[in-house]
Amino acid sequence: MNIKAAGAGVSKMDIREAAVFCARHSRDWKNSKSDVKMHVFKGSSIYKDKGMKTGTFGVKKFKEITIKKEEIKMFEESLK
Repeated sequence: MNIKAAGAGVSKMDIREAAVFCARHSRDWKNSKSDVKMHVFKGSSIYKDKGMKTGTFGVKKFKEITIKKEEIKMFEESLK
């Protein structure tokens, strides 16, 4: 998931909401239905080395957050 924001930037709440959305649609959630760990990073932390396959990239610096099972279920309920 990519959040684009101009000016003021992105709040922690924006990041959390995007992470819940992304976790809900992740393969990890579909396979296990338990808490999902998400990586949060800025575009400036992404790099691509010459030897990397097409479609892959590396991340220099990221923060890991855990999205609880209950948060994902609440999100699913709000869609109904």
